[in-house]
Amino acid sequence: MKNHTDELRSLRKHIGNTIHHKRIEKGMTLRKLSRLANINMEKLDQYEMGKNQIKLEDLFMIAHLLEIRIEHLLAQDRCSLQ
Repeated sequence: MKNHTDELRSLRKHIGNTIHHKRIEKGMTLRKLSRLANINMEKLDQYEMGKNQIKLEDLFMIAHLLEIRIEHLLAQDRCSLQ
């Protein structure tokens, strides 16, 4: 069974991976998403790698710009967290 820290790490990686793939799918560079979202490019890169905890307002802005629902960013296989 994973502990709380492992679950959060797994969720951060999932969110970052989803952001990265959706950004690429939209043909958007890291620089462009960073500019549009008003998020420092290095911070956005860290989000995509799952290394930094993403702020809620950043999560909403990124989802809006990538035209995806917040639920899509947060959804992951619950079996993998157990």
